[in-house]
Amino acid sequence: MSKHSTNPPGAVGLYDPRFEHDACGLAALVRLDGAAGHDLVEQALRALENLDHRGATGADPETGDGAGIMTQLPHRFLRAAFRAALGHELPPPGSYATGLVFLPRNESAEALVAELVTLVKNASASPMLTSGICKSYKSGIASRGANTRVEVLAQPAMTEGAGPVHVSPVLFQVSAADLIKDPSLEHEIFGPTTLIIRYSDSNELATLARQLEGQLTATLQGTEADILAFSELVSVLENKAGRLLVNGFPTGVEVCHAMVHGGPYPATSDSRHTSVGTQAIYRFVRPVCYQDFPQVALPAELKDENPLGILRLVDGTYTRDAVREAVGTRA
Repeated sequence: MSKHSTNPPGAVGLYDPRFEHDACGLAALVRLDGAAGHDLVEQALRALENLDHRGATGADPETGDGAGIMTQLPHRFLRAAFRAALGHELPPPGSYATGLVFLPRNESAEALVAELVTLVKNASASPMLTSGICKSYKSGIASRGANTRVEVLAQPAMTEGAGPVHVSPVLFQVSAADLIKDPSLEHEIFGPTTLIIRYSDSNELATLARQLEGQLTATLQGTEADILAFSELVSVLENKAGRLLVNGFPTGVEVCHAMVHGGPYPATSDSRHTSVGTQAIYRFVRPVCYQDFPQVALPAELKDENPLGILRLVDGTYTRDAVREAVGTRA
């Protein structure tokens, strides 16, 4: 393993040079000014190709899931395409995503479905990132469309001149009872497709929610009265997702103290932690107890005198005082 060519800076904040080490199999590209640009995507794809010798072929070789690049959504491009194809406006950046949609069987839901069908039928084909992802999407769509429990509400034909990785959006619908019988319908198809699940009442919706695997988010669309009426559903979702939203659209994560971007397995491998927000630091730490250690052998953070002057929890009380001053002289 090679040594650092320059001396790392001293410890500051959460950074400690003791934890520095060389890494193999990781490439990070960043613009310090925060400006978006396709050149970064091109460089990232070249970096990924260069990592292939280390087995960076992904947990899923068809889609590359598990190895790839993480980028921002091209919001300006998507906004222009959405306007041209559908005549509608997208929400602000970071405020839209896809997922399972649960709708009741009533007139307002029927009107929403009818509008969705119209929008999808009038939508144009769009390109996917790679041929592998395109192939996986088409395979998933074909499999779901062949399921006798599923109804295809809208699937526009491919437009003339579409490229080899272009795909059309597809809108599916299934009853709650059939989804309960066939949990495989919960599996994600990565691409422009939506599965609408129609339920009859709050009890059936709660039953569906109990069947779901762990999720990063769960969103409720409704009034205050609706949320109160579906209190049982909220209780179920608390154990199914790391973040619950009302009248919003995920992901829309914000780096703040309250943010939780995680969830029960398989959304994340450890539901106790978040990958976004200040609490994310706890993914990289574990508790260690120093019992009956002499003061000279303790880390500075744990010495009775508190030489660093940090805020500590001593006998259930937060304090910056030395231990003897805070809880009295110990024998």
